[in-house]
Amino acid sequence: MNTLIGIRKWFIVTLVIWILLGISWKAFAGEITEAQAIKTIMGEARGEPYKGQVAVAEVLRRHGNTIGFYGYTARFKASKREIETARKAWMESTKSNYSNGANHFEGDCFKRPRWSEEMKVVAHIGKQTFFKEAV
Repeated sequence: MNTLIGIRKWFIVTLVIWILLGISWKAFAGEITEAQAIKTIMGEARGEPYKGQVAVAEVLRRHGNTIGFYGYTARFKASKREIETARKAWMESTKSNYSNGANHFEGDCFKRPRWSEEMKVVAHIGKQTFFKEAV
């Protein structure tokens, strides 16, 4: 019986945390909602050329969730035009391949990250470098 109470408490606390953080269960199930994708695209590729925003969206689709991306938690004001551009990039990313199959990216303003040392650079778009795990 105590185990059941412990499981219920854990579930309720976890659910409350997800709600407070605005995390959808879909993010943990490998799905990204359009709203999460748009916010992440704006946070990660704001000011980048449209092609770069589409490439970031492609990586998000391949990655499976937005947890760990800066844009997912970023707080900023966005114009209607920026939101619509990010939405358009998200929709186009279903049929494009500007990132050449990349599953990670990093801004050029940082030195090459340690996590990418074993990866192959497959594209440069704007100020973003796109990486693919070497096979």
